Amino acid sequence: MLFRHRTIPTKIRTGTFPMHAQHTRHSTITRRPFCGGSAASGVALILALVTTTSVFSIGCASSPPPPEIDPLPYQGPPVVMGSKNDLHVAIITAPTPGWVPSLDRVMDGPGAREVFISMREPNPAFLRAQVTVDQHIATAVPMREAVRVHVRTLRWDDEDIQDLPYALAASAVSTESIVLPPPSAPQVPASALPAVGPEK
Repeated sequence: MLFRHRTIPTKIRTGTFPMHAQHTRHSTITRRPFCGGSAASGVALILALVTTTSVFSIGCASSPPPPEIDPLPYQGPPVVMGSKNDLHVAIITAPTPGWVPSLDRVMDGPGAREVFISMREPNPAFLRAQVTVDQHIATAVPMREAVRVHVRTLRWDDEDIQDLPYALAASAVSTESIVLPPPSAPQVPASALPAVGPEK
Protein backbone atom coordinates (compact mmCIF):
# COMPACT_ATOMS: atom_id res chain seq x y z
CA MET A 1 0.00 0.00 0.00
CA LEU A 2 1.30 3.43 -0.93
CA PHE A 3 0.95 6.39 1.43
CA ARG A 4 0.87 9.99 0.28
CA HIS A 5 2.45 12.72 2.33
CA ARG A 6 0.13 15.64 2.91
CA THR A 7 1.68 19.02 3.55
CA ILE A 8 -0.29 21.54 5.64
CA PRO A 9 0.88 25.17 5.53
CA THR A 10 0.87 26.86 8.91
CA LYS A 11 1.17 30.60 9.51
CA ILE A 12 3.32 31.69 12.44
CA ARG A 13 3.38 35.36 13.45
CA THR A 14 6.92 36.59 13.86
CA GLY A 15 6.43 40.12 15.21
CA THR A 16 5.41 43.74 14.36
CA PHE A 17 7.57 45.93 12.12
CA PRO A 18 7.77 49.76 11.93
CA MET A 19 5.49 49.95 8.86
CA HIS A 20 2.77 48.19 10.90
CA ALA A 21 2.73 45.42 8.37
CA GLN A 22 2.23 41.90 9.64
CA HIS A 23 4.82 39.58 8.11
CA THR A 24 4.30 35.85 8.22
CA ARG A 25 6.34 32.91 7.22
CA HIS A 26 5.23 29.50 6.16
CA SER A 27 6.32 26.25 7.76
CA THR A 28 5.29 22.77 6.81
CA ILE A 29 4.08 19.88 8.96
CA THR A 30 4.32 16.47 7.38
CA ARG A 31 1.88 13.79 8.44
CA ARG A 32 3.35 10.32 8.35
CA PRO A 33 1.38 7.10 8.63
CA PHE A 34 1.41 5.35 12.07
CA CYS A 35 2.32 1.72 11.50
CA GLY A 36 2.76 0.55 15.11
CA GLY A 37 -0.86 -0.11 16.04
CA SER A 38 -3.04 1.82 18.45
CA ALA A 39 -1.77 3.79 21.46
CA ALA A 40 -3.54 1.38 23.81
CA SER A 41 -1.66 -1.59 22.42
CA GLY A 42 1.64 0.29 22.85
CA VAL A 43 0.89 1.00 26.51
CA ALA A 44 -0.07 -2.64 27.05
CA LEU A 45 3.22 -3.77 25.53
CA ILE A 46 5.21 -1.49 27.83
CA LEU A 47 3.33 -2.73 30.91
CA ALA A 48 3.96 -6.32 29.89
CA LEU A 49 7.69 -5.70 29.55
CA VAL A 50 7.87 -3.96 32.94
CA THR A 51 5.96 -6.78 34.64
CA THR A 52 8.17 -9.44 33.07
CA THR A 53 11.32 -7.64 34.14
CA SER A 54 10.05 -7.27 37.72
CA VAL A 55 9.16 -10.94 37.99
CA PHE A 56 12.53 -11.95 36.58
CA SER A 57 14.35 -9.74 39.10
CA ILE A 58 12.39 -11.15 42.04
CA GLY A 59 12.88 -14.72 40.88
CA CYS A 60 16.65 -14.30 40.61
CA ALA A 61 17.04 -12.82 44.11
CA SER A 62 18.02 -15.48 46.66
CA SER A 63 19.82 -15.50 49.98
CA PRO A 64 23.50 -16.53 49.84
CA PRO A 65 24.42 -19.95 51.22
CA PRO A 66 25.59 -20.12 54.84
CA PRO A 67 29.33 -19.77 55.40
CA GLU A 68 31.42 -22.89 55.81
CA ILE A 69 32.34 -23.79 59.38
CA ASP A 70 35.58 -25.67 60.05
CA PRO A 71 35.04 -28.61 62.44
CA LEU A 72 38.60 -28.21 63.77
CA PRO A 73 39.20 -26.12 66.91
CA TYR A 74 39.68 -22.39 66.54
CA GLN A 75 43.34 -21.37 66.38
CA GLY A 76 43.14 -17.58 66.08
CA PRO A 77 43.37 -14.72 68.57
CA PRO A 78 41.47 -15.37 71.84
CA VAL A 79 37.78 -14.44 71.87
CA VAL A 80 35.58 -13.79 74.91
CA MET A 81 32.01 -12.54 75.08
CA GLY A 82 30.92 -9.30 76.69
CA SER A 83 27.96 -6.95 76.46
CA LYS A 84 27.19 -3.32 75.77
CA ASN A 85 23.85 -1.52 75.36
CA ASP A 86 22.02 -4.84 75.87
CA LEU A 87 23.88 -6.44 72.93
CA HIS A 88 26.38 -9.29 72.79
CA VAL A 89 29.91 -8.06 72.08
CA ALA A 90 32.79 -10.23 70.88
CA ILE A 91 36.10 -9.14 72.43
CA ILE A 92 39.02 -10.39 70.35
CA THR A 93 42.53 -9.94 71.75
CA ALA A 94 44.89 -9.28 68.82
CA PRO A 95 48.58 -10.02 69.45
CA THR A 96 49.69 -6.68 67.94
CA PRO A 97 48.12 -3.44 66.71
CA GLY A 98 47.01 -3.31 63.10
CA TRP A 99 44.57 -6.20 63.00
CA VAL A 100 41.35 -5.27 61.17
CA PRO A 101 38.10 -6.97 62.27
CA SER A 102 34.96 -7.12 60.15
CA LEU A 103 31.47 -8.34 60.98
CA ASP A 104 30.68 -10.44 57.92
CA ARG A 105 27.25 -11.90 58.63
CA VAL A 106 24.61 -12.52 61.29
CA MET A 107 22.04 -15.24 60.69
CA ASP A 108 19.62 -17.52 62.51
CA GLY A 109 20.92 -20.87 63.66
CA PRO A 110 19.65 -23.87 65.63
CA GLY A 111 18.92 -22.50 69.09
CA ALA A 112 21.12 -19.40 68.69
CA ARG A 113 22.12 -16.58 66.37
CA GLU A 114 25.23 -17.28 64.31
CA VAL A 115 27.79 -14.46 64.00
CA PHE A 116 30.67 -14.58 61.51
CA ILE A 117 33.72 -12.34 61.95
CA SER A 118 36.95 -12.00 59.94
CA MET A 119 40.22 -10.87 61.49
CA ARG A 120 42.76 -9.63 58.93
CA GLU A 121 46.34 -9.64 60.13
CA PRO A 122 48.55 -6.56 59.55
CA ASN A 123 51.13 -6.23 56.81
CA PRO A 124 54.33 -7.82 58.18
CA ALA A 125 56.47 -5.34 56.22
CA PHE A 126 55.72 -2.71 58.88
CA LEU A 127 57.13 -2.91 62.39
CA ARG A 128 54.56 -2.75 65.17
CA ALA A 129 54.70 -2.66 68.93
CA GLN A 130 54.46 -6.07 70.53
CA VAL A 131 51.46 -5.31 72.68
CA THR A 132 48.05 -6.93 72.69
CA VAL A 133 44.99 -4.96 71.61
CA ASP A 134 41.39 -5.79 72.47
CA GLN A 135 39.02 -5.45 69.53
CA HIS A 136 35.36 -4.99 70.53
CA ILE A 137 32.93 -6.10 67.82
CA ALA A 138 29.22 -5.48 68.41
CA THR A 139 27.30 -8.49 67.12
CA ALA A 140 23.88 -6.77 66.81
CA VAL A 141 22.42 -9.73 68.71
CA PRO A 142 20.39 -8.74 71.80
CA MET A 143 21.28 -10.25 75.15
CA ARG A 144 17.92 -12.02 75.34
CA GLU A 145 19.10 -14.37 72.53
CA ALA A 146 21.86 -16.95 72.59
CA VAL A 147 24.78 -16.42 70.22
CA ARG A 148 27.63 -18.38 68.68
CA VAL A 149 30.61 -16.47 67.28
CA HIS A 150 32.64 -17.94 64.41
CA VAL A 151 35.94 -16.29 63.50
CA ARG A 152 38.42 -16.74 60.68
CA THR A 153 41.92 -15.29 60.34
CA LEU A 154 42.94 -13.75 57.02
CA ARG A 155 46.35 -12.87 55.69
CA TRP A 156 46.92 -9.20 54.99
CA ASP A 157 46.97 -9.85 51.21
CA ASP A 158 44.13 -12.39 50.95
CA GLU A 159 41.70 -11.35 48.23
CA ASP A 160 39.66 -14.44 47.30
CA ILE A 161 38.15 -15.11 50.71
CA GLN A 162 34.69 -16.30 49.70
CA ASP A 163 35.37 -19.98 50.45
CA LEU A 164 37.64 -19.58 53.49
CA PRO A 165 35.94 -21.30 56.46
CA TYR A 166 35.24 -20.00 59.95
CA ALA A 167 35.70 -21.78 63.28
CA LEU A 168 33.63 -21.60 66.44
CA ALA A 169 35.51 -19.24 68.77
CA ALA A 170 33.05 -18.30 71.53
CA SER A 171 29.40 -18.50 72.55
CA ALA A 172 27.02 -16.97 75.07
CA VAL A 173 23.64 -17.97 76.41
CA SER A 174 20.65 -15.69 76.51
CA THR A 175 19.93 -13.71 79.62
CA GLU A 176 16.42 -15.17 79.70
CA SER A 177 17.84 -18.68 80.13
CA ILE A 178 19.89 -17.71 83.20
CA VAL A 179 18.07 -18.86 86.33
CA LEU A 180 19.32 -17.23 89.51
CA PRO A 181 19.30 -19.40 92.63
CA PRO A 182 16.86 -18.38 95.35
CA PRO A 183 18.33 -16.28 98.12
CA SER A 184 19.53 -18.45 100.96
CA ALA A 185 18.48 -17.88 104.55
CA PRO A 186 20.93 -15.74 106.53
CA GLN A 187 23.37 -17.78 108.56
CA VAL A 188 23.19 -17.05 112.28
CA PRO A 189 26.27 -17.97 114.27
CA ALA A 190 25.70 -20.50 117.03
CA SER A 191 27.02 -18.08 119.65
CA ALA A 192 24.13 -15.75 118.97
CA LEU A 193 21.50 -18.40 119.67
CA PRO A 194 19.90 -18.38 123.12
CA ALA A 195 21.06 -21.06 125.49
CA VAL A 196 18.62 -23.86 125.96
CA GLY A 197 18.64 -25.61 129.33
CA PRO A 198 17.51 -29.12 130.16
CA GLU A 199 13.81 -29.69 130.23
CA LYS A 200 12.20 -29.94 133.63
